[in-house]
This record gives sequence, structure tokens and C-alpha cells, in this order.
Amino acid sequence: MSTATKRNDRETESRASAERDDYYSSTLDALPTPPAKDGEVLRHVAVGKENERTEHKRRIEGWVPVKYGDYPEYYRHILEAETVKPDDAVRYRHDLVLMRLPKAIAERAQDRIRRRTESAMDAADPRRNLNAVPGLVLTDNSRADPPTSSRRATFGSG
Repeated sequence: MSTATKRNDRETESRASAERDDYYSSTLDALPTPPAKDGEVLRHVAVGKENERTEHKRRIEGWVPVKYGDYPEYYRHILEAETVKPDDAVRYRHDLVLMRLPKAIAERAQDRIRRRTESAMDAADPRRNLNAVPGLVLTDNSRADPPTSSRRATFGSG
């Protein structure tokens, strides 16, 4: 045990062999979805007992389940095998349903969310929108740090 063990920096020796090619691709994670028709937006929505609120909310927003018969050329192999009916909703692993929404409604919802986010940001940071703060005097020093006083409070006999 008197012989010292020679330790090498593990990072320098094994780094080249440990580096891997990045095989991640966004298409690998994407669910099988047909190309949306003009004026439509497609989205998978979680359904089932655990997701009743999400499903209900999406239906109120106007999302409608896509049926296999709506895209017969995309789902041709499934329809020909007669494993599903053309009137069945497109499901993925029993807990996701493909739904569609008119593009105009989707754009209005995105604008509403964007406006709500911007107003929340303005309320949280008045420097973003100086006109929104009544009584704020706009000067060159309005964004500077507040002046510090040279006076010090003393307690006792000091």
C-alpha cells in the first residue's frame, strides 16, 4: 500500500469519448398530426378523468375534436384497416385527443394573452411604461438610483 496511486484528471482523458452527438430532434417528440387545413389550428388536448377541467375549458374556447374522416388521406392506412371508424375522434394513447380551432379565434386568444401579459408586466415594473404612473415626474434622473443621505441616525448619547 506504500505505492501511490496515480490519479489523472478524469475530464481531460475521457471527455472526448464522453462527448456524444446531439440526437435530439423536435420531430422525434412531435405527436403524429396531419397538416392543418387553411384557417385551422390543430392541437392535442389532454382528456380523461384527471383532465376534465382542461377538456371542458378547451371545448368552451371553441376547440372541436378532429375525426379520422376529416383527414382521410392522412389516416388512410388506419381507415383501410378498419380499426377505427371515420366518425371516431383522433386519439393518441387514450388520453390525448386531436382538436381543431379556427385560426381567427386562436389569434384573438393569443392577442388577449399578450395584452394581459404586457399589462401585468407594466403593473409590476412602472419603469416599462412611465405614462401609466400618475404623478411621476419625467426627468433625466428619473431612472437613477435614489440619492443617499449623509446624515446618520444616532441612538443614545452619540
